[in-house]
Amino acid sequence: MPLLDEALHAGVSLVAGFPKRSEARAIVQGALPHAVEEMKRIEGLLDSEVLDAHFRLFAAMISGAAQSEYETGELPKRGQMIFPAQCWKDVVCAKVLS
Repeated sequence: MPLLDEALHAGVSLVAGFPKRSEARAIVQGALPHAVEEMKRIEGLLDSEVLDAHFRLFAAMISGAAQSEYETGELPKRGQMIFPAQCWKDVVCAKVLS
């Protein structure tokens, strides 16, 4: 993309774009070992309370419910299959290109 190329050439830091759905699906299926390893490394940096809180927020967002509905009790079932892929997408989006 010419605009992005020019920005990089000018030394502007850019935030990476959103990865493709097919890539996220491949992460969940374990088909991209480098990305799976990256997710495991990142997950290892977080304690279970942080991961649970992140998942509760994610579950509320995908269900359209108030976050308060998911603040206590068991973790919701909806979204558990796609949550690792969403976390990976979050990491990709947060990376800064140089």
